[in-house]
Amino acid sequence: MEDIDLEMIFPGLLEGEDQELVNDLLLDGEFQVTDLERRALEIVSEVSGRPWWVALRMIQLAEMRWSILGAKLIWAGINPTAIPLGAWLDALWVAIFESLSKDQWTMLASLIEAIPASEMPEDPLESLEMSSEAFAQFMRE
Repeated sequence: MEDIDLEMIFPGLLEGEDQELVNDLLLDGEFQVTDLERRALEIVSEVSGRPWWVALRMIQLAEMRWSILGAKLIWAGINPTAIPLGAWLDALWVAIFESLSKDQWTMLASLIEAIPASEMPEDPLESLEMSSEAFAQFMRE
């Protein structure tokens, strides 16, 4: 992720006036660079339909193996300019995993989906929370 310029996402994709507002907030100290980075990552999660770290790792993997993955996506008729990012990432997921064995699939999926330390809850039990609907469904099964 270190080679991704998050400022190209936020405030980079904002209209001119909004970019100026963000710049003013940064200069005034009301908005910190870490806030800017957090907002950019939230945008990535929102538009990709998955946690930002999964989306960015998949994109990096696609960049590293584009000669194979890009060809598979083109062969499948996937036009990245005509579909949402989340749909493109879904197609990329299939392209990545369709030729892997179950062992390889499990290992690579674990690497891609591993939660970064920065996103781990302070209380490990916090990540085990379950909604009442999910609990009721679990008990019915």
